[in-house]
Amino acid sequence: MFAALLALSAALPNDDAATRAAVERATPYLQTAGDRWVEEKNCVSCHRVGNQLWALGAAAGIGAAGDGRFEERAAWAVASTLAKTDDDAPAETDDGAPAGDDDAPAGAANREGVAQLLLAPGAVPDPAERAALVALLRDGQREDGGWDAGGQLPMQKRPKAETDVASALWMALALHGEDAADPAVGRAAAFVDAAGAADSVEVPAARLLLAAERNEPTVQDRLIADLRARQRPDGGWGWLQSEESDALGTGLALYALLESGVAPDDPAALAARRFLVDAQRPDGAWPVRGTKEKSRGRVTETASYWGAAWATAALARSLADDR
Repeated sequence: MFAALLALSAALPNDDAATRAAVERATPYLQTAGDRWVEEKNCVSCHRVGNQLWALGAAAGIGAAGDGRFEERAAWAVASTLAKTDDDAPAETDDGAPAGDDDAPAGAANREGVAQLLLAPGAVPDPAERAALVALLRDGQREDGGWDAGGQLPMQKRPKAETDVASALWMALALHGEDAADPAVGRAAAFVDAAGAADSVEVPAARLLLAAERNEPTVQDRLIADLRARQRPDGGWGWLQSEESDALGTGLALYALLESGVAPDDPAALAARRFLVDAQRPDGAWPVRGTKEKSRGRVTETASYWGAAWATAALARSLADDR
């Protein structure tokens, strides 16, 4: 596999211009499609807003022009997350997931979205708001160190236990960013490491991000090797190991590799960048098959949005040292 990727990357230019153009095409799509979700659903779920802010923040970091509304979007997301659930809200979301307790902040039913807000560059500058969001994460941790996945996530086409592991990793990353000595992070890492191998690339990618933050070189080396072994000859990764390459899996894996010190011109990174550039549609989006069991292999709007967000964040990260 490595020889094939080496040959593929050798045939490709280190085309930073094409990478930057892909980020710039994606930015208006991420803005418009994310805003449309908010306008139609008035929903601060992990479907859109946290992914939107993370990706747009990464794009802004390399100078990709946005519409100047990042702070407005972030302020709405934080306020909506900390607000009590509307007494008149439906008992279920459009996806059939529980909408949350009326007496609890909306973020209590959407802790993955809370973690995204804390991790998104520049989204929550106010210390008091960050502290309130952190409290929401800590309050949801189970005795075994994990969290129950929220919203639509338990409906995904992987075992619920694996989805809980993925959720625990995002919570741990967010908590570590606030306090590296937080005992909740160690409990979460132990919970994750006891779970064993995962089919979805999200788990080793997120665990690699946590290992990089916690300075765990042995774990990093193992997970980098795991992601390299999972990479397909076309340069991409599927969200599930058993599925074709897509922007969601490729964006997650590439972002994690780059954050853990793999160079943007490493053969694996170059091949992944080229896969993402070539797979992007003219409107700035990437088609991704749904992550839920009921999607039955169809391309869905939500999975495609997640894929666009992760592809944008990863491509922007590959250029972050060139500004």
